[in-house]
Amino acid sequence: MQTKSFVVTSKDAVSNSNKTFECAHCKGNHRLYECYSFKAKSPEDRNSIVASLKLCKNCLRSGHVADNCKLPGSCRSCKKRHNSLLHIIKECENSSNSVLPDQSVVMSVLSSTEVLLCTAKVLVSNPITNKSITVRALLDCGSQSSFITESVQQKLNLTPQPSNVNILGIGNAQVNLNTKRCILRLQSNNSSFNVTMSCLVLPIISSNLPKISFDYNDINLPKLELADPSFNEPSPIDMLIGADLFWDLIGSEQRRLGDQTKTPNLRSSKLGWLVAGPLPNLPKNSTPNNLSICNFCLKDDNFPNNLSIDQHENYNFEKALSRFWELEGFPHNKPLTQEEKLCEQHFLSTTTRLSDGRFCVSLPLRDDRDCLGDSYQLAKKRFSNLEARFRRQPELKKAYSDFIREYAELGHLNESKIPKPINSFFLPHHPVIREKSESTKLRVVFDASARSTSGLSVNDLQMIGPTIQDSLFNILIRFRQYKYILSGDIEKMYRQVSLRESDRDLQLILWRKNENDPLRTLRLNTVTYGFSSASFLSTRCIWQLGEECDDDKIKNIIQQDFYCDDLLTGSDSVAELRHIQRAVSDELTKGCFHLRKYRSNVPELFMSDSINPEEELLL
Repeated sequence: MQTKSFVVTSKDAVSNSNKTFECAHCKGNHRLYECYSFKAKSPEDRNSIVASLKLCKNCLRSGHVADNCKLPGSCRSCKKRHNSLLHIIKECENSSNSVLPDQSVVMSVLSSTEVLLCTAKVLVSNPITNKSITVRALLDCGSQSSFITESVQQKLNLTPQPSNVNILGIGNAQVNLNTKRCILRLQSNNSSFNVTMSCLVLPIISSNLPKISFDYNDINLPKLELADPSFNEPSPIDMLIGADLFWDLIGSEQRRLGDQTKTPNLRSSKLGWLVAGPLPNLPKNSTPNNLSICNFCLKDDNFPNNLSIDQHENYNFEKALSRFWELEGFPHNKPLTQEEKLCEQHFLSTTTRLSDGRFCVSLPLRDDRDCLGDSYQLAKKRFSNLEARFRRQPELKKAYSDFIREYAELGHLNESKIPKPINSFFLPHHPVIREKSESTKLRVVFDASARSTSGLSVNDLQMIGPTIQDSLFNILIRFRQYKYILSGDIEKMYRQVSLRESDRDLQLILWRKNENDPLRTLRLNTVTYGFSSASFLSTRCIWQLGEECDDDKIKNIIQQDFYCDDLLTGSDSVAELRHIQRAVSDELTKGCFHLRKYRSNVPELFMSDSINPEEELLL
């Protein structure tokens, strides 16, 4: 069998599983993030130690700074570019249970429905300089304190004082902000009422209120001295008057403008008449004529669920929207990045072929594996949860055990001689049930993104690699042009690629068939689904088989008509389609890839000896 040769360098072939470490802090035989002396110190002291030792704040190693660190880790608490051990807990991040009751401020949550909230135009001033400005205030009896925006504080040049308070929203949701407190004077524009009050300072209080503009005539408003004459026009909120002053402002007189459930009410106050309540069904011209509405639903795993209003403003929606249009647009070739070039070079220099033609690859790592911390305890905890599920679902346990047994019988895993090897990574695993699957109903998913105690996962260490195959768009366009079509699926594609012996300790799992048995450490011997580099490594092997093919047409089909492990191709001739099926299957077999699950609109195609009758599936 003629194949291209691959070279494995001695450097790549040597395992570093016996490597020892020296802690930069205590000089012990362990890594810094495993050092009990280092972890016993306060976060402030840990930051000082890292700075004095000139270590990277991200991976806690020497030789570079966080901005140049190749590892993509981030703090688990704040998601910033530093190790979780260096996260300094600020006062406003403490749990509400750790402060006295009078140090917590509860704010009500603003609704986005079409309901008018009480607003007023008031005069606020600096008690020292007497400088004053008119601001728009929201009256909210659901808030225990009053607030102003940073903009108001800066315009009045108010002197801020530190404040040790927690701001809590509905559901006890905590707003993590460094709050300050300022003293100011508030005066009504419609009466002699004035008061000196204390307000907390926030970057922003709410979005514009109301949500839409409307005409006075739509609600039959009588001629009264309003607290906010422009209450019907959306504009910013500069101040929030809470329950500490709210009830001193509210008067006793109330007027209804119609049905209580459909129209707003008027309430007297020392600031003027307040308008609040539900808006009626407004005419279409209540919305600005030049407003163009476009809905964009964003579901981003990296998008936090509990952002404050100012954090929402700072989120890069423009980048997310640009990414959306890239996905929806026509595909186009992009030049390889530096990392993608390195990944390709790594494949060429480290990949070998075994005696049966099977590819043997190595993991393309960004950095040494010694930056991984302990992963055993998390894997053990997750396996205990899995066993608890087995007790409730015996049929799941049987299917799971059969999966592991088949994995072993095929040589895709074996038991490790060392229960906890140095520089290893234990993969948590769990089942995924696919009822509509034509073959395997249960798939075991290996979580290579689970973080070790260093804050890094085995996926963080890997280069992802370039996209080798053609885009799905191009494949489907070609597929729809053929008169006769053929599709197929490569059986267990990832697991047909062997992994280099020295990399298998990064693919360890815990297993036992019975809970009374001791835990066993198993090593996965092939490319594993769930690894960042798995798709590149497996599809690159398929592409290599096409590169080695002498038939240019079959070469193009192998390199351009596969989307992951699915073949989508065709021809305008039945005879040529039969040739394509046989030739593609033969070429893939040279790399130990088995093509199955054939579908075609040519029934006689399945009379071929190269197709197992059990795999016949007609379109």
